[in-house]
Amino acid sequence: MPVCPYCEKEINYLEFEEDFSYLKIRCIFVINENGEPDYRDEAWVDCKLDDVAYRCPRCGEKLFDNQCEAVAFLKGEAERDEC
Repeated sequence: MPVCPYCEKEINYLEFEEDFSYLKIRCIFVINENGEPDYRDEAWVDCKLDDVAYRCPRCGEKLFDNQCEAVAFLKGEAERDEC
């Protein structure tokens, strides 16, 4: 199981946030039973930022800013060249 480099706790999912100028998307990002990326439990919150973040669900630190790196982390793979 992957370990957060900040809090050093084992995690099996990440919290995903995407901020637009008019709203924020928050959901859980997991690798499903087929080994594919999956976004679950979407919540829409008003905001005024533009950002994407994959965060540790334990400490809240931003770990990645793109899906490719997040997938590699959750699958326990080394960083992908195509990210």
